[in-house]
Amino acid sequence: MKTLYYFLNATLLVSLLAFTGCSDDDDDGGSTPLEGTLWTETGSVETCEDPADNDTDVLTCTATECYTIRLANGTITFTDIEGGVTETSTGTYTINGNIITVTIVEDGVTTTLAVPYAISGNILTITVDERAFGGSCTSVTTYRAG
Repeated sequence: MKTLYYFLNATLLVSLLAFTGCSDDDDDGGSTPLEGTLWTETGSVETCEDPADNDTDVLTCTATECYTIRLANGTITFTDIEGGVTETSTGTYTINGNIITVTIVEDGVTTTLAVPYAISGNILTITVDERAFGGSCTSVTTYRAG
């Protein structure tokens, strides 16, 4: 579930940064391809039914703290570095239009989640409505290519 949580949070930040990014991020002559690119989380915004639960994070990837995803050949790889300790997990994915469907098996539990995404220049934005599976928030996560 930790992987799913990071995926959901990362999605939230991407959307926020896609709207507030620098002009050189938004107009680089084309969008970065979703598949085959290393996407580094840059932030997230969580909007909840209870405003006290709202949260915004802006992240900088370092050697000791970083979260990335890579989609290639039907496999999604999540890499989480916290306190210098690296954890990697994988799942499968399919893409249909602007929807990524990700399936993760963690601790014997299979979770499948279909989420919308958008790419503008080198910014990937993923939006997750956690209310669809019992939560009370919507998360928008942003990632930067590279």
